[in-house]
Amino acid sequence: MSLLIIANPVSGKGVFEKIRPEIEAYLRQKNADFEVWSWDKVEEMDEMMERALAMGFEKVIAAGGDGTVHHVGKRLIGTDVLFGVLPIGTGNGFANHFHIPRRVKSCLDVYLEPATVRMDTGLMNEEPFLGFAGVGGYDAYTAHRFAGIKKRSFASYVKIALESYKAVAPQTYRVTVHPPEGTPFVYTDRHTAFSALNISQFGNGMTPAPGERVNDGVFSLCTLVHSPAWYVPVFAFKMFTRTIGEGDRYGKRKRAVKVLLERENESIAQIDGEPAYAPAKVEIRLRPKSLNVMVPPGVKDRV
Repeated sequence: MSLLIIANPVSGKGVFEKIRPEIEAYLRQKNADFEVWSWDKVEEMDEMMERALAMGFEKVIAAGGDGTVHHVGKRLIGTDVLFGVLPIGTGNGFANHFHIPRRVKSCLDVYLEPATVRMDTGLMNEEPFLGFAGVGGYDAYTAHRFAGIKKRSFASYVKIALESYKAVAPQTYRVTVHPPEGTPFVYTDRHTAFSALNISQFGNGMTPAPGERVNDGVFSLCTLVHSPAWYVPVFAFKMFTRTIGEGDRYGKRKRAVKVLLERENESIAQIDGEPAYAPAKVEIRLRPKSLNVMVPPGVKDRV
C-alpha cells in the first residue's frame, strides 16, 4: 500500500529534518512503498494534495502539529484515503485523542498495519475542521497570537492564553442549539470563549470535552460565560483534570448536532488551532463519517 508523508519542516522547532533519516531507514527496512514531501507555505497545499490524490497514494500522513493536521486532513475529507499523523508539533491535540505514539518507530508501526475509524468532520460556515473550532474567545485570540511567535512551547502558550483572556471583550450571543435528542432550544448570554469540539482536547492535555467520540454524529459545545478573573485558573484546572460539565456556573459543556450563533460583531476565530475570522452569524455542524483515520488497533472502539 503506497504511503505519503507530508511534513512541515519548521514544526516542533524543525524536529522533522532531525528524525527524517530514521523515518526513511525504518520504512525501507519494512519494505514500505513510500515518499516524503515537505511544504513551506500554506498556499502550496492545494496543488500538493491534488498531486497526491492524482498519484493514488492510499495512505497520507501529516508530520507536524495540529496546523499541519488541519491543512492536510481537510483536503482528504470525502475521499477513501487513509489519514494519519506523525505528532511533532506543540499541542498535538488530534494525535493525543487518537492515542498515536510519539516514538517514531511505534508511530510508523501503527500506519503499516492500522485499524481505521471513519470520523465525523465539522463545518464552521462551510469552512472544514477536523477536531475543533472556536469564535470570538480567548482560544481564538490565543491562536492568532501563538501563530505569530517563532519559539513555540507549552509555557509560551499558557502565557499567551492568560494574556488573551484579559484582552478579549465578551459579546452577547444568541445561541440556537440542536441537541442530539429533543427539540432545538435558544438561550442568550455573554461569552468570553465559544468552541465546538469533535475530539476531546485542544492539546497539551487541555481537555474541555472528555470522552468525546469522533463518529457519533454529535459534538461538544464548550463555552466560557463572562466570568471574574479568579475563575480563569479554576477553568484551566477543570480542563486539565477533565472535569468541565453541564452544571458549572461559568464554563459549560453541551452536546449538539448543530449550533447557530448570532452576535453583533464579526470576530477572530480558530479552526483546528489555526487563526481565522468569522462573521457575526456562524453555523457549526458536522459531516458524519467523512474522513478515514488510521489508529492503533487497541483504541479503535475508544475514540
